[in-house]
Amino acid sequence: MARVPYRHAVTLRIQGTLEQIRTRLPASVAEVREGEDEGWQSVEIRAESLDWLPAVLAALDLPFVIERPDELRGRVIALADRLAASGRALP
Repeated sequence: MARVPYRHAVTLRIQGTLEQIRTRLPASVAEVREGEDEGWQSVEIRAESLDWLPAVLAALDLPFVIERPDELRGRVIALADRLAASGRALP
């Protein structure tokens, strides 16, 4: 399923082990390969929508770099802003 053509081709670098990454990104969702930098993995995801990815990446709790698409960066920043605002809100 990870090789089926979809609207978005997502490329990431994630710092972590294969086991850590697979907790949120199973083989049916993502292709994971050893990256060029030690400790970093190359991840490719094909998706119809990017809406679900920011929360999944946050749940990984691992450093990551978005290589493409640029649209995903904006969605990750928007989620981070919403989380920060909610964390600062007083009851």
